[in-house]
Amino acid sequence: MKKILICLLISLFFTVNASAMMVGQGGLGVSVSGECTEFYAPSLTGDAVYDLGRYNGEEYVGFIYVTGDAQEDVCKVDLKIQRVNGDLADHDYFLKIWTIDGSNVLQVSQGTSSGLDGNLMSAGTWTSANAGYFEFSSSVSLSATTSYAFTFFVDQDGNQDDDPEIDGTNYPAVHYDNENDEDATMLGRFIWKDYDKSVQKSDAEDDILIKIFTD
Repeated sequence: MKKILICLLISLFFTVNASAMMVGQGGLGVSVSGECTEFYAPSLTGDAVYDLGRYNGEEYVGFIYVTGDAQEDVCKVDLKIQRVNGDLADHDYFLKIWTIDGSNVLQVSQGTSSGLDGNLMSAGTWTSANAGYFEFSSSVSLSATTSYAFTFFVDQDGNQDDDPEIDGTNYPAVHYDNENDEDATMLGRFIWKDYDKSVQKSDAEDDILIKIFTD
């Protein structure tokens, strides 16, 4: 009798643990923790473009993003971009996320994405179609109800942590929706200088075509 009871207890133990493992792995309709899925994708029309990495004093092109009521862990970003001019074979493009101060000056880098080969970028498509996503090796955790700068830049010397490079001849351009402020989550198109990280120019009505993924 004692042996039967022990066998029943062992069987129950493994049944319960197997069920728990299924839930943890997305079974029973429960989503998998850490899955990188689309979180923010505003409905915009790419009716205008802005050159990326072309001019001195305009090293960073991007936008200010305001998080919602909960922490957001950004795992990758998609950007609509097009090749405008020249050969981008030695141009790698990155996304860096920053904290900002009250004047929107870049403060502390929160993370830098993997680089995308400029030569794989084509005309008027999302980077994911050919070059891939701007992916983070570890998700970037953004605090709730906080503003951050998402900045795209070019690297040509293999060191994305130094000053961004500029090429006035060979460059792509990011798509934005001219004179359309879709919502209060993205605060328009911003251009930052590298040397003091201040805003060179901005337009609150020009939202950039992006998709943000979180896990």
